[in-house]
Amino acid sequence: MPAPKVALIYPPVTDPTSGYHSLCYLDTYARSRGLPAADIIDANIEAFHHSYTDAAVADLAARLSEPVAPDPLGFYRLEQLQAERLAVGDPDPAAIRAAVATMQDPVRFYDYDQYRHAVDSITAWMNCVGAMGYPGQFRSGFSPNAPAPMMLGSMKVLRREAAIARINRPFQHYYENSLLPRLAGRYDVVGINVTYQYQLPYALWLMRLIRRAMPDAFLIAGGTEISDTWKYMVDKSRLFELFDELDAVVVGEGETAYEHILRSRAAGELPAGHANVRLHPRHGAVRSLPLIYEPIRDLPTPDFSGLPWDSYLSPERFVYYSPTRGCYWNKCTFCDYGLNGDSPTSPWRQNTVDLMIRDVQRLSEVAKFVYFSVDVLARRRSCGSPSRSSSAASTCGGAPRSGWRSTGRRSAARCSSGPAAPRCRSVSSPATSASST
Repeated sequence: MPAPKVALIYPPVTDPTSGYHSLCYLDTYARSRGLPAADIIDANIEAFHHSYTDAAVADLAARLSEPVAPDPLGFYRLEQLQAERLAVGDPDPAAIRAAVATMQDPVRFYDYDQYRHAVDSITAWMNCVGAMGYPGQFRSGFSPNAPAPMMLGSMKVLRREAAIARINRPFQHYYENSLLPRLAGRYDVVGINVTYQYQLPYALWLMRLIRRAMPDAFLIAGGTEISDTWKYMVDKSRLFELFDELDAVVVGEGETAYEHILRSRAAGELPAGHANVRLHPRHGAVRSLPLIYEPIRDLPTPDFSGLPWDSYLSPERFVYYSPTRGCYWNKCTFCDYGLNGDSPTSPWRQNTVDLMIRDVQRLSEVAKFVYFSVDVLARRRSCGSPSRSSSAASTCGGAPRSGWRSTGRRSAARCSSGPAAPRCRSVSSPATSASST
């Protein structure tokens, strides 16, 4: 059998300024293993741009003319929702289109007054769009609000179709008129990556819609939130009560699991032999093996060419890069970040400096900014000296280093190079807890 045709989807709602790197890592790895490229669909940014098309604007106006409906969960009083609706202004499609143009313009973006006006216009627009669901769910733009039981991951609430349908109303026009027609009949495997907890209600609704539109597709999901859902379940046999529409989930790191799924489907088989793949019970009882962690030094440089770069709300491209996984300290009792067995977080792995330099050089050919999306970097790196956080270029033994911008990690190591240093304008590392332990 030929290799399956694959679509990988990143659901709403999250950062609209760049594509997340998870699906690019999976697809790059699969292609390095001889499998065809998947179609990567950033439904987060697509749904936003769809919201101000003429047809979607007409749908928005019709929806906002309707009375506010009661909360099917009973969490919000009707008076609360009506009050939130009063805080919603009139939709202004011309203003949102102008705001998008400003965010993507390499001159106007850096003019603070124009930038601030664009941000305010986008926030106001998202507040209008959100009023189709729970009024106020997008009052802060792309930082969604939802009934607390839903945000806290109550399985009972997340399986309430009326509630999940309601919170997805802002994007239903996009789903029905753009995404689903593009998917139906074209793909053998559809994967959904769920990184953040607040994406889960949107991902769950997408799973339902895709299953109804594509009953014969092999539907899978993975990502941090999928893994956390499995991790925190007291009775893990109930996992597919929540993910009933799926054929399988990937728990933990996904590169080799994804390859295994594709090769199994190409052979007309179920992907039952990989430790990180959990099959739906309807496919038969399969023994759950201990999770495995990827040897990240074997991973190729991620390829971000499959992302819709012209769609993001930024005049410059920036990419996420993850040269480490887990934590070298791995002793903080308050930490519960990532999948783990008998330790606070995942086992520590870090690329060599040479591999990091190789990757950053390649990434800097396509992106002006490289964001080190890591939890921690080792305290000691090249030249045998403790690393220090710095926002300026520095030298070590006369060799120039590319600059770091570290936002809070005192122990972050700096990426160093020789004369052929990467020419990325900025490299940054996120803040993390226990930065000086």
